[in-house]
Amino acid sequence: MSVFAQTLYPTFSLEILFYRSFNVNDTSELQEMTDDPAVTDAISFLSTPFTLDDATQFLKTCAQNMSVYMAAAVSQIIGLFR
Repeated sequence: MSVFAQTLYPTFSLEILFYRSFNVNDTSELQEMTDDPAVTDAISFLSTPFTLDDATQFLKTCAQNMSVYMAAAVSQIIGLFR
């Protein structure tokens, strides 16, 4: 069973924005969003560059540790919060 198979936290939404747990389908969007020195310099546990492998490992670690990182999205991921 994939570590992404379970949803750790409920999805909740506002009128145009919703928050949900990350899943395996978010890997490339997470990588694109965070592969920027302005982001990786501000978040100490992200490497520079932040690769697709880094994003995959981050999401697996979050799922295994039941971390509280969630995705903020409209039609695509626009943020990460804890």
